[in-house]
This record gives sequence, C-alpha cells and structure tokens, in this order.
Amino acid sequence: MADIGFDAARHVVRLPESFTTPQAYIAALSAFIKESSWLLDKFHAVDFFVDDFWNQTFPSEWHVLADDGQCSMQELLELASYGRVRSSWPASLLSFFERIRSLELPRDPSDPWLTSMVANLPPLDTRILYGMSPKKRLEVQSLASVINSLAVSNGVTGIIDMGAGQGYLDACLAFTYGHTVIGVDDNLIQTCGAKSKSARIEVAMVNQHKRRVDAGEEVAGGVGKVYHVNRRVERHETFESVLESIKDDANESEIAQVIKRMRRSPASDAGAAANGSSKKTRPSLAPSMLRQFIEGDAAVFCGVGCCYNRLTEEFAIDDQDAAVAAAKHNIADRQPVSDTQDPTVRDQNLSLGFSARMVACQATCRWADQSDSLDNFTKHFHRALLQVLIVENNLLPQAATTTNTATDGTYVTVGRLGRGAFGHGFVNYAAHAFKRLGIAYPSPTLTPAVLQSYVDTYAQREKQIAVVWTMRSMLAGVIESLLLMDRFLFLVEKRPQMEVRLVPVFDHVDSPRNMAVVAVKPRPQ
Repeated sequence: MADIGFDAARHVVRLPESFTTPQAYIAALSAFIKESSWLLDKFHAVDFFVDDFWNQTFPSEWHVLADDGQCSMQELLELASYGRVRSSWPASLLSFFERIRSLELPRDPSDPWLTSMVANLPPLDTRILYGMSPKKRLEVQSLASVINSLAVSNGVTGIIDMGAGQGYLDACLAFTYGHTVIGVDDNLIQTCGAKSKSARIEVAMVNQHKRRVDAGEEVAGGVGKVYHVNRRVERHETFESVLESIKDDANESEIAQVIKRMRRSPASDAGAAANGSSKKTRPSLAPSMLRQFIEGDAAVFCGVGCCYNRLTEEFAIDDQDAAVAAAKHNIADRQPVSDTQDPTVRDQNLSLGFSARMVACQATCRWADQSDSLDNFTKHFHRALLQVLIVENNLLPQAATTTNTATDGTYVTVGRLGRGAFGHGFVNYAAHAFKRLGIAYPSPTLTPAVLQSYVDTYAQREKQIAVVWTMRSMLAGVIESLLLMDRFLFLVEKRPQMEVRLVPVFDHVDSPRNMAVVAVKPRPQ
C-alpha cells in the first residue's frame, strides 16, 4: 500500500492488539470479509429452507451449534454478546470466532483523550431531557460534552449540525453549554418538532437565567441559541454554501446575522463558514460531510455513523440493490471514500454488498440481555417457513423459487405486519401474511391444519436458522470496522496535517454505534 503520510501522533486510532499499521489492519479486514462472503451473500433468511442452506452451504462440522447438548439457545445468545465458546467445539469453528474477536476495533471508551472530556458531565435540565430514551440521554450527554470541549479548545463560534433530527443534541449544546447551533435536517416534521421544543426550552432557560442574575447570583456565560432549518444537503455543497443559502433565504432575519458573525470568526480559515460538528447522521450524509469538511473551511468535525445498510458502494456487486437504494433514498455518496483502500480492498475485488451492509447494523452485544432476542429468531423461522408454503403450494406463481424475486425483477416481500401477527404461533402469522399477499385463506387446500403440519415438520429445524443468523450477525463488528477505518483514512490522506481520531464515545452495550470520527484542522497562524 502506498504511503499515506500516517503520523501516529496526529492520527489516533486504537487498533486490535495484533496490528501495528492501519494498512495491515484494513488488508486483514478485507481478506476475512471476502472469505466470509458465503455467509453474507448466499444466506437469505427467507429462503433458508427452500435453498436448504443448512445442508448445502453451512459447514457440516459446525452443525454442533444446533445440538442443545452442545449449545443451548441461551449459550447461543451469550456467544453473540460475550463471545463465550466451548472448547469442545470444532477447531475451525473456534478459529472463526477468534478471528472475529481479533479483527474488531476496540470499542471500550477508555481513551484518556476522551475520558478527560466526559469525566464530569454536567446534569441536564429536565426540559432538555424530556422525550429522550435512556439510550438517547447517554449519547446526547456524552457527545455534547465532547463537542463542547472541541469547540472551546479550538475557538469555535458556532456549530452546524447536519442531520439534526429532533434537535436533542442541539438543545443540549445551546442550553447546557451556551453555544450557537444551526441544526439542519431534510425532514420537515422533525424540524418543526425541534423548533417547537427548542423555543419552549429557550424561553424557560432565559427566564431562569434572568432570575438568577437579578438575585445577585454569579452566573457563568449566557443562554445559547438554536436555529432549526428544514433543508436537504446535497453532495456537491460545502458547509459554507449551505450557510450562505440559509442566510440568503433568511434575508436580514436573526439567523442571517448569526451566520454573518460565524463567517467572520477568527477561528475560521480564510474567513470561511461556521465551524462544523455533527452527531449520528443519516447514512448518505456521513460521507458527504467528510468531503464537505475537507473542501470547506470548518475547523472541527465530529461524526458518529449509523444505518450502513442505506449506503451505496462505488464498486458494488449487487448493482441492482445499489441502484434501487440510490434512487429511493437519493444517495449520491458511495463507500469506500478513501483512496487508501485501492491497493487492498479493490485489488481483492471486495464489495461489501447490501447484505453485508445490513449485517453491519446488527448489535449482537445486546442480545443476551434483551428479552425479545429469541422472539426475533422465531420471526425468521416463521418467514422462512412461510416461503416453503408459498413455493410448495405455488401460491404466488410469479415468484422465483430461490431468489425471492418476481419474474419482472421486482422484490416480493410480505412487508411490515401489525403486532397481532406475532407472538401467537405460525398459523396466526401465516394468516396475516396471506392477507397482505392477497392469498385466499382459509381455502380447501390451505387450512389451519395444513399450516400446523408444516410447523410439525420443520419445528426441529428452527434452531438451525437461529445458529446461522447469529454467526452471520457476529460479523457486524468486522464490517463496521472496515467502514469506520475507511472514513478515518479518508481524512488522514486528504489532510495529513490535521489531527484525526477514531474513538469510542459511549459504552458499546448501551449504544452500539459508539465510534466517533473526529478531525481538527490546524489553526491559522
């Protein structure tokens, strides 16, 4: 691999213990993902029984995991969450799990650089906390503290949050730390809700601040300000062009004046736009933001990715999936974004594909502690069993038997069913699915007794699909590590003089998407 100017003092990422360079690490990740393609690309839960994946593709010596004497369902969950194995399992199986463990990026938030920022988190006002789940509270409190520290230490005068959603992070930055924040989101409903909530909080916080000042209390700083804008950010734009268009649309309103002040900030390079930060972002936005940060004059970047399934790839094997996703979600950005992957990933003809990107979204670290984990296995079993019924009884003649696609090339899906379809056995589930698919039920040849006979035939195989689904999902950390390293190295290779970090921000179990990409440009002299 060509030299990318990597400097361990400025470019900080904690690699797994057996690796000393990012180049070697990416090569190992790529090789293992390619070796595991049979589990990522050939497995389709819907067609598990129709294709007989267990006997035709899954290694026979790994069948021990379906034996309750060798691995109970609880042990299967603990394998996924904690990596617990039995020494009696086949060596090839143990090797597979060990390679997963050895390739995943370390996810514990113990970096001294981070812990100093989150050591003494200030309590959040109850008005800011309103509506947040415990998971969201953890994320917002920790990430806001990190962004505040970055802003203060780099002279940032304003923060732009791309993909602001309901504005929880923005409210925390403004009303806990006193920052000026512009939150941008293309969802009108989310933006309207964020505006309403921020306005209520601001009135209460300003009044509270005034009372404290009038009472003679020593109050540090003032109340910040949040502006929410409903707008789509396109790939070709920069932070500067986004702010300029917002200013133009606002004419001489308050937000326009704020943007003018942000553009005159002495911390900005060449008098350019606001200094940027972000939180968890929609998938197509994350690669765009990296490019916008590199090409613009923002001083600081902080981003936490998610929803990798909705990314598209530059050299995708599943071109149809990529094209469909791009058209549906208006996705212009593709992975990989870094040139660094050229000599490794591309020379190995590696494409993650839609299935692998879906797997990257899994959070197996939480399975053992979630009450519905076994129910999720059952849902996959029921859907696979439904497919057997459809195929064997020719209930949907237009559907292909093994690819789950219709003859006209469109996807055949049951779609999202109501809660009443689940938790009451397969016969009940199938009845709801038949109604959605327009299949007459009951009928002379399709009765509850017929459906139950299929359950009786396949019941002993339910654990098979649980085993394969678990092993496939355990690849999530490896795939996400590759995506994260790609983003990290993109920043390193485009601006080697920057400080770039890839660091865990939250506890992995509490918030599985816990890795933040942080970049700080050198301040102008």
